Amino acid sequence: MSGFIDICVKTKEWDKLADHISSIDHEQLEELSHYTTERAAIGLAKKHNMIAAQIYSALGMRILKKGKSKLRNISCQEDCRYLDHEEYQQETRKQKELNAILAEVPHSQNDDIFINEKVY
Repeated sequence: MSGFIDICVKTKEWDKLADHISSIDHEQLEELSHYTTERAAIGLAKKHNMIAAQIYSALGMRILKKGKSKLRNISCQEDCRYLDHEEYQQETRKQKELNAILAEVPHSQNDDIFINEKVY
């Protein structure tokens, strides 16, 4: 199977390759080497993007099932940068709401308690 994929990639027979890949079961795609399937996905991406997406999906599942993901030991409660960004956005939203409320409070020159007047 990988031999056929290699030949199609080298000869740029993308239509035949797309037909062949669409007939393959997802589990069979996962078993193929990423060296073979990645080049096929890159070549198929222009005209047959759904088939390329199917290959990339199989590549991702293969990585996750084999435990080769770099994210396997990350605790999202402690190490996730996304959560830090969410907390920052929430604090920014609160600060904007406070500034909007303060902007609505009427004030004039006489409301200021720190007017610089000469005290004798």
